[in-house]
Amino acid sequence: MKAHESIMRAASVILLWAAIILFVIGFAVPIALTMEPTNPYSSDSGMTLLKFLQALHGGLSTASLPFIGSAVVWFMQNGRSGAQ
Repeated sequence: MKAHESIMRAASVILLWAAIILFVIGFAVPIALTMEPTNPYSSDSGMTLLKFLQALHGGLSTASLPFIGSAVVWFMQNGRSGAQ
């Protein structure tokens, strides 16, 4: 039972790290896929601003829910400062 209690006390930190890992994975995979060797006979120019923004969007969209969950759990555990 002690393991469960310690995990529940660290829930916000666990969710925060999950959000960071999901952001890195969600951002790195599209970037890595666009870095493949380009065909010199194709019109593809490799990395473009649009592809970078799509990768950034992918990373942020996958990390948003765990980050919000982390904030909610943290506020529930610690309460808001100044609350009566």
